[in-house]
Amino acid sequence: MLGDILAPERIKVPLVGATRKEVVEELVDLLVGTGDLSDRDEVLAAIFSREHVRSTGIGSGLAVPHAKTSQVSDLIMAVGVCAEPVDFDSIDGVGVRLVVLLIGPEEMTSQHIRVLTRITSMMSFASVRGKLLEAQSADALYEVVCRYEATAA
Repeated sequence: MLGDILAPERIKVPLVGATRKEVVEELVDLLVGTGDLSDRDEVLAAIFSREHVRSTGIGSGLAVPHAKTSQVSDLIMAVGVCAEPVDFDSIDGVGVRLVVLLIGPEEMTSQHIRVLTRITSMMSFASVRGKLLEAQSADALYEVVCRYEATAA
């Protein structure tokens, strides 16, 4: 469940960065600040290495940057809402407003893929994306995710 790997302290509304690099750094810094990550540079290198393979701007204003690293022993997720659309070189050319960062350990590939699938499934609903974008606080955004999970289970 997404609500199990996300917590209000891992949500930032709004993100202030104006570039892909800045918003990813903001979310990683959020996870460093909560004590979920210790080596910021290692995690950023893993994320941007993945971004160089293929953009994680998957369309409809959503980006899901993700990476695997020894920094974590379980999956963790951070979410941010960009104040203005950010260029993620998305497949549809639309600027990104929702950024979902997923970090997992190297050995949890199947769980990592399942969570990515769950995120994209949730975001396929325009009504859910709209509610996430309208959230004025971390708690409000977290509640939208949990409500979706309760109805999708």
